[in-house]
Amino acid sequence: MKLMPYAKSGDAEIYFESTGAGPPILLIPGWTYPGWIWYKQIPELSKCRRLITVDLRGTGKSSKPDYPYTIEMMARDCIAVVREA
Repeated sequence: MKLMPYAKSGDAEIYFESTGAGPPILLIPGWTYPGWIWYKQIPELSKCRRLITVDLRGTGKSSKPDYPYTIEMMARDCIAVVREA
C-alpha cells in the first residue's frame, strides 16, 4: 500500500507518503530536506513496518507559506500527518 496524500495543518498542506504495513514509524527529515531523503532505507524497513515520510512545511511538495516557521508549527504538522496517515 502506498498513499501520497496531504494532511491539512492550519493554513498549510503537508505532503506525506505511507508505505508498508505494521506498526508505523514517522521518518522526519532534517530541516530543508524533503521526505524522499529516506529512499534508501524504505525498501528494507517497510518489510515489517509502515513508514510515513513527510515533506516538512516549506520543503518538497508541502505548502510554502510566506512567514516564519516555528518548531511548534512543525510539531503540529507532524501530528496532522500521523492522524491523516
